[in-house]
Amino acid sequence: MYHYLLILFLLFQSLLMYSQKPQLRHYSLSDGLPSNTVYSIYQDSKGFIWFCTSWGISRFDGHHFETITSNHGLPDNETFQAWEDSWQRLWVSTYNGSPTYIYNGKVYSAQNDNLCRLMEKKKIGFYDIVPRWSLYSDQHTKYIIGKNSISNPKDSTAQSPYLHFSDQGIDYYVSAKRIIRKDYPGSTIIHTFKEKAVRTCFYFKGHLYTRHLNTLYDIVFKGNKPVEKKLKCPATSLILR
Repeated sequence: MYHYLLILFLLFQSLLMYSQKPQLRHYSLSDGLPSNTVYSIYQDSKGFIWFCTSWGISRFDGHHFETITSNHGLPDNETFQAWEDSWQRLWVSTYNGSPTYIYNGKVYSAQNDNLCRLMEKKKIGFYDIVPRWSLYSDQHTKYIIGKNSISNPKDSTAQSPYLHFSDQGIDYYVSAKRIIRKDYPGSTIIHTFKEKAVRTCFYFKGHLYTRHLNTLYDIVFKGNKPVEKKLKCPATSLILR
């Protein structure tokens, strides 16, 4: 009888519990934010939060703001977006569009960095960084920005790759018909898809998932050659296009 009473007590007690409201904190100029105009916010791999503002980019550690401006080497104080690449470089999109990144607290641009100078010479303006992979840059063509290099991967089946990723320190890119390994210099075709063309591609922890029509393939990277497995999808499956 005691056990039943205890269970009933716990059940009714849970009805009286209220969920805790999330704590919201408002930050302003008085807290160290350089401007009330914030275009975007980004959290890097170390947990720091970056505020892109109209007066520089500010790093927040949870307690204090540290602002980087043109006085520290930024090409322009008006910063719109920030992305972190595979080498923990924080690329910053500024008003004048000049290639810029921050690494270990130092600003790198065309004034002091060969990679940024090369990007500026080729008139490459970046638009996105794919999580866990390298920086993709674009004007009319896709480029892959490596640690110290720029490449324009091409395949006879496609003008530019669907996807670029790294597995165990090796760079790969996927076209409509093939998986190609970047050898620096040169490249090697390591896998040809059985279907005429694949569309959706997604890489996660050693597995490359591709789709052809309503069939999903799991390509596992083990050894020198990928192993392709055909996955059975239920009729009710939803395949994103």
